[in-house]
Amino acid sequence: MGAIAVGLVIIGGSVQFVGAIWFLYVVFNESILWGLVCSLVPFAGLVFLATHWYDASKPCGVTVLGGLILIFASFIMSGRGSGRCMVTSRPSGRATP
Repeated sequence: MGAIAVGLVIIGGSVQFVGAIWFLYVVFNESILWGLVCSLVPFAGLVFLATHWYDASKPCGVTVLGGLILIFASFIMSGRGSGRCMVTSRPSGRATP
């Protein structure tokens, strides 16, 4: 199960990276000023996404898909996706009537 999770982390990270680079390509293709602002100012990418939805929606979707793959991989790594109940110890002491 660990190898699958590591593979999903690599795939999800790669997909997210490609989406982010594609988004920056679209931003810099619009104008150099937009590119610099989106690279340096926090949340400026969201403003660009809202104002240029037609051009930026696909790269943003790819980035979100990569993030969802990473979340799924972390769910598998945590052991909660295995369907097994893991009991580590039983309470000690005697039972009281």
